Amino acid sequence: MKTRTAYLGSRLLWFFTFIALLMFTINCDSDDDDDFKDKTFLENNDGTKWKILDEGVFVYMRINDDMTKPIEIWMSSMDLDKNRDDSECYYYSTDLIDEETEILENSSNKLKFTYQGEETWTMTIDGNRLKITFVSMNNNEQIVYLDRTNDNVDGFEICPDDMKNLRFKFLKR
Repeated sequence: MKTRTAYLGSRLLWFFTFIALLMFTINCDSDDDDDFKDKTFLENNDGTKWKILDEGVFVYMRINDDMTKPIEIWMSSMDLDKNRDDSECYYYSTDLIDEETEILENSSNKLKFTYQGEETWTMTIDGNRLKITFVSMNNNEQIVYLDRTNDNVDGFEICPDDMKNLRFKFLKR
């Protein structure tokens, strides 16, 4: 009789231990989800880098949890100035979101803002892709996907300032 009681006791102990571990795991997972939901798009995606090859031009974008430069853009010089031989440098900009930009939403999974008062941009992330939806004033919609990258954008050579205020053509649809 003792062995049967000991066996049942060990099984019950194992069962309660299993349930306790399961509950702990579920609580930890839901805490992570809560942390994600409690943060903004910029916070959740701080430091992520994205790239696209658009009409022979590489465009890189980095999202930052920093309102002085929430989005940084590097664009290769190829095809921009046919007289330039230097295709190794990148034009750099942080003025995508500036003081005239109205941020409409900065939730955990979406950043939505006006661009130059002419378009509404919505950024969402689906796995390893950044989806940017452009909606013009006359409700024309275009979608561009950028792929996640680990390329070292900080190591890019920056082109001379002769095109500092360049509005990137991939961004102007």
